[in-house]
Amino acid sequence: MTRRFRRRPSTTVVVLLALAVVMFARYTYDRLSDRTAQAAAGFLREGECTVVRVIDGDSIVVRQTVAHPGNGKRSTSEAAVRLLGIDCPEFDEPLGSEATAMTRRLLAGGVVTLRFDRRRLDRYERFLAYVFVDDQMVNSALVQAGLAREDVYRGDSQAIGRTLAKAAAEAKSARRGIWKR
Repeated sequence: MTRRFRRRPSTTVVVLLALAVVMFARYTYDRLSDRTAQAAAGFLREGECTVVRVIDGDSIVVRQTVAHPGNGKRSTSEAAVRLLGIDCPEFDEPLGSEATAMTRRLLAGGVVTLRFDRRRLDRYERFLAYVFVDDQMVNSALVQAGLAREDVYRGDSQAIGRTLAKAAAEAKSARRGIWKR
């Protein structure tokens, strides 16, 4: 009676199979994220919005009225927006209340312009946007004042990333806000 041995798959086959599973999972996740962003894109659009309230230094709630092409109807919606590319201290952290106060001061006029990047939503379903008042980017102003750190992700706008890095370098060299030490 002869014994048969079962041959194990080679390491190369196992690695290729694992890589295929990871790539499939990433593709599926990206597709679902894109669908969520596309559904949300109809909800809040780039352009002018009215500030309803400031949550903290890097989060606001806005209201936008949109005219729907074809039927001529208008709809108004409110949404939470997280300022993209920055991270302000929280309320219980040093300079958290100063960051919130500066955001309130910058947005006192009530009308802002939103510009989106590749990522539209964060994991908390908040919209991610660069916020402008007239020609001033609020995200950059907070970093330049030393009340926020730049927090740019791979895939975000490189030009705006450079602008935020320049503002952070200026705040560090002048020892403003979080860079006072």
